[in-house]
Amino acid sequence: MALDKTFEFSDKQAMTATAVSTVVHENTHSSTDAWGSSISNQIGGMSFNVAITTTLTSTGTMAITLVTKTADASLSASGTTLATINVSAAAAAGTKYSVILPAGTERLKYLGALLTESGSISAGNCNVWLGLKNEVID
Repeated sequence: MALDKTFEFSDKQAMTATAVSTVVHENTHSSTDAWGSSISNQIGGMSFNVAITTTLTSTGTMAITLVTKTADASLSASGTTLATINVSAAAAAGTKYSVILPAGTERLKYLGALLTESGSISAGNCNVWLGLKNEVID
């Protein structure tokens, strides 16, 4: 599967409430090529990444979930969870999180991130993206 240069879901998105990522990618390609061969939607082995761009001011946490769906871009209900990253209270700007998606993981028509607040977060921003395995953050 070919990806654009930056397969971003959020760019400095506010983390002060539960929300869907500012970008939900839609796969509009058919599942076969011009010769009738199947095209894979596998994203297994890629890394799901979160970088905190503005320090969180909070007593709570934020779960950032990579979600895929077949029907609509509203990821807030009944999607398939592919990975979750839990951001701790008061995470500092520059803090990075990463998880490798298991081999064989496939995306459906829509792919995006769901930010779910637990507790109280009054300030904080993040970048969320899907990258290559060599982007894994140690």
